[in-house]
Amino acid sequence: MRGFIFGGLLLSSHFLLAQRNPYFGASLGMSVSNQQWETSEDVQVTYLQPRLGAYIGVNMEFYDEDILSLLTEMAFIQKGARLEWQVTDPSVPAYNLGVIKEQYNLSYLHWWVAIKLKADWEQMQPYVLLGPRIDLQLSEVKAFPNSSVNHVSAIFGGVAGMGFQYKPRKRNFRMFVQGTYLMDFRDLHFTSPSNNAVALNIRNTSFAFSIGIQTRVLYDR
Repeated sequence: MRGFIFGGLLLSSHFLLAQRNPYFGASLGMSVSNQQWETSEDVQVTYLQPRLGAYIGVNMEFYDEDILSLLTEMAFIQKGARLEWQVTDPSVPAYNLGVIKEQYNLSYLHWWVAIKLKADWEQMQPYVLLGPRIDLQLSEVKAFPNSSVNHVSAIFGGVAGMGFQYKPRKRNFRMFVQGTYLMDFRDLHFTSPSNNAVALNIRNTSFAFSIGIQTRVLYDR
């Protein structure tokens, strides 16, 4: 999977350098994340609350036309949820663990490529974006009371978002405010059908909000 990301970066770099005056930039913001838990009757999730986390990214924008461009961003993002859950199994007293309160913290290397459609306005330009995404987990794998719970450390998904960018007159940079919805195409944890005491499927749901700046200064001729 790391080879896939490295290959994607090389490909993006090739496209970037092949363009005249591409934009590059940085973004800083926050993530709002939660989780969807689907469980069997012996696992009771009584409380879920979103986790607020950091979002720090670098981006490149190329093939920049009046209303269309390609945008790619790599970021560090924090996900997870605050929750209370309980495992009960009358036939196996060892699994009667009581109420477990925790904040399930996750950190990812987050990379996406998107088509960006912009309004052809002079300075303040609204835009929308849509594209594929991959998250590579950086944090430790969580242990559950049942060792047969499967874990996915590289999650494919999609990104959909909107924002505004401001282009000052006679300046070689632009600023933007952006929000994205990050949809996962598969579960973070899942169990295979069996008679295990713990059966659950967990999927991340997240939003990211950021502000940033882009420039062409290093590529001026």
